[in-house]
Amino acid sequence: MEPENRLNRLIDAGLERYTAEPRAGLENRILARVREQQRGRHPVWRRWMWACAAAVAAIILTLGLELVRKPQPPAPPRVAVESPKAPPEAPTAKAAVQSPPRQRRLVASMQVAPSAAPHLAKFPSPTPPSEQERLLTRSREPQLAALAQPQPVSNATGPIQIAAIDIRRLPDPDPDAN
Repeated sequence: MEPENRLNRLIDAGLERYTAEPRAGLENRILARVREQQRGRHPVWRRWMWACAAAVAAIILTLGLELVRKPQPPAPPRVAVESPKAPPEAPTAKAAVQSPPRQRRLVASMQVAPSAAPHLAKFPSPTPPSEQERLLTRSREPQLAALAQPQPVSNATGPIQIAAIDIRRLPDPDPDAN
């Protein structure tokens, strides 16, 4: 048991020299830092509020720019057209019940531009040959007729023979040339 007593005495002697009190100002510095961090924090809802406000502002700005960039096309002019009036009727027993008078209707005028060229079903449209095209076909008729005739195939020359291929070796490169 003596080694244990000796160890306990050494520990006690070391602890007598050690002061358990923190250094001066350590507690105050820690508390000041905690207070500073708490002041810098904002609640989460404030962050979301600013994010939503920025998104709404971006949407409004985009829509405003789109409206400015794409002006509305002007409305077609309206023309007043009168309905044909019915001939006056002879007064009858139903004269007490009258229909309301006919009113003018506004009708949008439609302007249809005539097309510059007719729309053809086949493109390019077939046209009769020109004078030059007719002369060309007349000059080529004998040649075309000869090509249209089937040519007889003859094996008078015999079977095809291929000569042997002679491949020579390339000379070795000179090793001293490098």
